[in-house]
Amino acid sequence: MSPSRKPGFAPAADKPVLLLVEGADAFYFVLSPFLSKKEFAGIHLYDFGSVSELKLQMETLVKAPRFKECIKAIGVMRDAEDNVESAISSVCGAFQNAGIKASKLAGEVRPGDPACGFHLFPDNGNPGCLENACLRAYGNSRDLDCAQDFLNCAKRVDRSPNWRAKALVHALIAIGESPELTLGDSAKTGMWASESPALILIESFLRHLCNAAKSQRSMGTE
Repeated sequence: MSPSRKPGFAPAADKPVLLLVEGADAFYFVLSPFLSKKEFAGIHLYDFGSVSELKLQMETLVKAPRFKECIKAIGVMRDAEDNVESAISSVCGAFQNAGIKASKLAGEVRPGDPACGFHLFPDNGNPGCLENACLRAYGNSRDLDCAQDFLNCAKRVDRSPNWRAKALVHALIAIGESPELTLGDSAKTGMWASESPALILIESFLRHLCNAAKSQRSMGTE
């Protein structure tokens, strides 16, 4: 089954993990290189759109035919934005509205039927966005200085930290070998160091979801 960026989700036994991500950038960033790994083949990736849409999207998804039969773990990935506590409250509220009890600790996967958890970009503990995680995973300090000089020259000092992070990432892509790349495409090229702690956290969360789904399936066969 191919990933879903629009409504039309159909649960399948070979995809016991449903992962909801916020927007196209996160969708394609997680899709590659993370979901290209064999161990994550059981994840169905779904773009829920904007933060304001998560509650309704999740409520609709859990009502899909065969959801309870097929889906053994459900995860959410979104930006922490300006307030981590507010982001946690929003995600937990969406889970609760869908009848799923979630841990209030970002990065943790709570056992259950289905198991569930959420990851907040950039690192489950600080305000920010996916682009902040990318900046931490960028090794060329000279290019980063150039991108920062560009923003300073543009004098956008009134913009938010999240806007600046997004602008810096796109500036770094623009001065690279393939300036036409999207954020998702840039991940395929290895532009962001996979050994970065911020990206390791993403992979670890995916692994926790998959392991939780396997455990839930094992309990169901006993």
